[in-house]
Amino acid sequence: SASVSSFVDVRSVPGMVADRVGARRLSSTEEAVVDCLSNELAVDSMFTVGVQVINTASVDCEATREELCEYLADACENLGLEVICEPNFAVELNGGLVEEAVRALPLAELNVNDEHSERQWNLELIGMNEAWEALEDRSLREVVVAVVDTGVDYRHKDHGHGTSCAGILGAVTNDGVGIAGIAPVKIMAVRAFDSDGNDGSDISVNKRYPCAYTEDAEMLCVASSNSLDQLASHSNYAPFVDLAAPGERVFVTERNNGYTSKSGTSMAGPQ
Repeated sequence: SASVSSFVDVRSVPGMVADRVGARRLSSTEEAVVDCLSNELAVDSMFTVGVQVINTASVDCEATREELCEYLADACENLGLEVICEPNFAVELNGGLVEEAVRALPLAELNVNDEHSERQWNLELIGMNEAWEALEDRSLREVVVAVVDTGVDYRHKDHGHGTSCAGILGAVTNDGVGIAGIAPVKIMAVRAFDSDGNDGSDISVNKRYPCAYTEDAEMLCVASSNSLDQLASHSNYAPFVDLAAPGERVFVTERNNGYTSKSGTSMAGPQ
């Protein structure tokens, strides 16, 4: 896939290069790339997230990924643009659902009227009472959070945020229904996965995408903790894990207007 800063359409790059450097003879490799970028069937554009996917080494594009990336790197250097060109990785979710623990959980006192809020010990542990109090009577800006997961049930009664991660983030608070959400955010659902993960391990030995990239990228790697503020047994760990959040028996939204307790780093991430 390729993404250009300020989102310049990758299909316009050959023309921009021609305008900048003038007419010149293209190599066979450059011709293959230019032909590829001019073929609408070879380029899939996702402008909302600022990404374009080029189906290299295919019937619609004879150029290889390496040839495309090299061409874009040279072209964007001449044009003063930045480009990220990388493979379309196939990944699996790590730290998904695990068996429920048997230890009794404390009841929460969140000072909200959502019917299941007393089961949200996790929000009390991370200080949401104090956070909500600090935001009272303050003007809040609209925030959109992309949840890259297995999809969202928008028909859920708790304001449509039906998947677990989305519900933790954005379930409506103080509406007398279901659970309290962390913040009144809008959810952008990005469905990228079909399955969930496995048990905890040392991921500094066998690096896992995407946590292993937090050393270089501007992102956080979140581990899972329990109600005793200890690392959960199902959680991965490594030097590049940035923080931990509650992820054991977290009461969350579920599909078809349901609610349930789930465990895993997927529950910790939104917090």
